[in-house]
Amino acid sequence: MAKRPNNEALIPNPALKAFGVLVGEWSTVGTHPLVPGTTFHGYTSFQWIEGGAFLVMHSEIQEPGIPSGVAIFGSDGNRVRFHMMFTKSLRDGVRHGRIRCSIRIWTRPHVKVGGRYPMDEGHIVVDSIAPITLTDVTHDLARESGFESVEDLLGIARHGSGDKVYLIRFHYMPPGAVDPPTLVGSP
Repeated sequence: MAKRPNNEALIPNPALKAFGVLVGEWSTVGTHPLVPGTTFHGYTSFQWIEGGAFLVMHSEIQEPGIPSGVAIFGSDGNRVRFHMMFTKSLRDGVRHGRIRCSIRIWTRPHVKVGGRYPMDEGHIVVDSIAPITLTDVTHDLARESGFESVEDLLGIARHGSGDKVYLIRFHYMPPGAVDPPTLVGSP
């Protein structure tokens, strides 16, 4: 296994210290205004990653049709605003087009082709979603996804009770950029 590079993201983030009380596993019960009369049951877990630089949350609701989720929390430095985000080491590669795919292990896809998802000031636009197997996740695919090894990639990709592996290809749209129109029915 390749040695992890030293970088400033591998130190505890003092701005996140107050969130330490969330670390652990939690049973959850709640409602949602868009689904009146339904009580949702599930679980959520929080753990530190990258040496305490980020907090990762995994959640699952035990209700058909409700996706499981993962979020990575970090802060924007001195302004102490908090966001869900890719780890810092991946965001730069996504913004500059070096990372254009991601492996996700879900019960079903949580994104759709053509969907736009916020990242920093811009958006990620999903180009394709392909079901694959764990044996398709090679060292080259892990590197293409921004990870040093298959083990590092799977450490982030595995969460909840998902068992289906998806290869998601995407591109980053900086603030103010628009995708060119697609002509339907053109030769």
